[in-house]
Amino acid sequence: MLISVNDRWRRGSLRQSALAVIKVKYMSQPETPDAFIEHRLRSAMSNTCSSVYIVSSGSENESKNAITITSFTSVSVSPPLILFCVNKSSRFASLIERSDTFAINFIHNDQIEIAQICSQSDVEEKFRQKGWLYKSGIPYLKDSNHVLFCDKTCIEEQGTHLVVYGNVKEVETENTKDSLLYYKREYAVIPDITTAL
Repeated sequence: MLISVNDRWRRGSLRQSALAVIKVKYMSQPETPDAFIEHRLRSAMSNTCSSVYIVSSGSENESKNAITITSFTSVSVSPPLILFCVNKSSRFASLIERSDTFAINFIHNDQIEIAQICSQSDVEEKFRQKGWLYKSGIPYLKDSNHVLFCDKTCIEEQGTHLVVYGNVKEVETENTKDSLLYYKREYAVIPDITTAL
C-alpha cells in the first residue's frame, strides 16, 4: 500500500527524518566563527565559474614545474601587470620563489587532460605530455589560446597562499578556442550557442 507524504508526516516517520537531517546539518557545521566563514567561502567560490590557467616556470635544463590554477587576474594594463595565487605548501610555490620568470598559459577546452595532469601529477609526468616548448628558457604550452611571458616583480604571503606579481613582457596568441572553465569543482566548457538555439 502506498503511503502519502501527509500520512507519513502524521505518523511521524517523515517528521523524524526531517529532524534527523537538521541534526546532521547542525552537527556538521564548523565549531568556530572563522571555520564557519571558511566553509561558506569555499561553498560560494565553488559556485563561481572561473577560467582555467596553467602557470609554468623554471628552465629546460634545470628544475621546472607547472600548476593548474583559477586564481589569476590582470592588475594593470599600463604598466602590464598581472598576479596569480598558489598554495605556499605546494612544490610549485618553492620553485616560483626561486624563479625570476614564468608563463601564464590560457587553457582551452581541448586541453582538459593537461589541466588535470598539471593539477595533481608529479613533475616528470607533466612534462612528458606533448606541446611543451621553451622561450628564453621558460616552459610554455604552444597550443594554448594565449601565453603571457612574465618577469616576477614581487611575492606576498597571504594566509595559506603566495600572491605572485608579474610584469608581462610578451603576449603570444595561438588559438581563439573557447576557454576551459572550472565550475562546482569540475571542469566545464562553454556550450555552443548555435546548438542551444
